[in-house]
Amino acid sequence: MDIARAAHLVEDDIVRFCQRLVRTPSLSGDEGAVAELLLDRLDRTFDEVFIDPLGSVVGRIDGGDGPSILFNGHMDTVPPGDREAWSCEPFCGTVVDGQVFGRGAVDMKGALAAMAFMGDVLAKAGIEPPGERIVCFVVHEETCEGLAMRHLLEEGRVHEPALVILGEATGLDLAIGHRGRAEVTLTTAGVSAHASMPHLGENALMGMTRVLDRLDTIQLPAHDLLGRGTQCAVGIGCSPGDGPVVPERCTVQVDRRTVMGETAEDVVDQYSELIESIGLEGALAKLRHHQLRCHTGLQVEGEAFYPAWLLPDGSALGQGCLRTLEAVGLSPEATVWNFSTDGAYTAGVRNIPTVGFGPGDESLAHRPDEHVPVSEVIRAATGYAAFAASGMRRVGGYEVGDE
Repeated sequence: MDIARAAHLVEDDIVRFCQRLVRTPSLSGDEGAVAELLLDRLDRTFDEVFIDPLGSVVGRIDGGDGPSILFNGHMDTVPPGDREAWSCEPFCGTVVDGQVFGRGAVDMKGALAAMAFMGDVLAKAGIEPPGERIVCFVVHEETCEGLAMRHLLEEGRVHEPALVILGEATGLDLAIGHRGRAEVTLTTAGVSAHASMPHLGENALMGMTRVLDRLDTIQLPAHDLLGRGTQCAVGIGCSPGDGPVVPERCTVQVDRRTVMGETAEDVVDQYSELIESIGLEGALAKLRHHQLRCHTGLQVEGEAFYPAWLLPDGSALGQGCLRTLEAVGLSPEATVWNFSTDGAYTAGVRNIPTVGFGPGDESLAHRPDEHVPVSEVIRAATGYAAFAASGMRRVGGYEVGDE
């Protein structure tokens, strides 16, 4: 039986499971209930299933002695935001006009459902993978991309694969890279005083306005495929921040998107030089450092710099992956993501060959009325099984790991 037919036979089960995932809230740090659903599902068709100390779910299918392929997805979602902005309950999981609605539907529980049925599709198609196939459903991707994958690989809980398939939304195209991301904290210092006598203090908030007024003077580099780097101030806070007190400290969080070749030092230096040019004493720029609690209770840390990455233009791997998808009736094109993914670690840090393929429109992520097409979830399941089944030590004719 061919793979597309095999995926069609479990279509209803995949959709129902996708609905269950959407109906089970899994905000970052609270993914435990979804992890249990995924553990149970994988345990039915995978050869080994476990949960790591951070709470990420891992499943492994035995195969031949060919190169291993790792399929990556994240279990966590952002909060639903203003519920009045939704036309349905944010965690409804309802199918309307062929779309599954709810927070996380496109980012990325549609892909999780499709990957979780990989074993079923392969079994119905009568295919034994030519190499080990691993799925990693990770925690805390929304808060710190690559953090959970780093723990899995560096602690040896999964072997380093020859290829990583990221399941983030691509509209069933093939993503070959994305810009990087840096979370930069800008801080200005002042002197507190009673707000009725502001001349006796030095207002850190007013100092920060001088920095913000000049943010657009920073020269942001561009890349032919990835586009131009961007920056966006996404949060501000003052200390004390309440009552009739001149603020003695002000912080702003800046989301800075990077292109190939930019380092963490490059980015921080840009903001440090801006602050120095303004002449604000005590002001500084630094990368944000995350301290996160996992749903297992484990505390983990991560630096907020996620490098850009890109497959070489016209690479054999990219062309091979396109042919693999075309062979099961899909029509993908090469593309790049606007947002950042776990590929910032697998490709950007560890240099593992990485591509992306998933259902849904990335522009719907994190928005009210988020949804994913049922038809794309099923075709994604077909695509994942096609990657898993691609054989004779090759993906679409490309010897994995031999670029």
